[in-house]
Amino acid sequence: MIEVPTVRTTGYGQNFFRFEAARVWNSLPPDVRRQDNYNKFRRLIRTCTAPKCKRSLCRL
Repeated sequence: MIEVPTVRTTGYGQNFFRFEAARVWNSLPPDVRRQDNYNKFRRLIRTCTAPKCKRSLCRL
């Protein structure tokens, strides 16, 4: 698990990349997080039903 940083504001702080990345990573199933093969990780992450990242860069 990654420690989710503390934020002071919900509008700007929760959209901060470090906050959002930690939240999404922690919500992934353990088998996805433990994957050490990049291609297998990519395949698993695309089929994963975890919450999506809200950042515009993640939607590219």
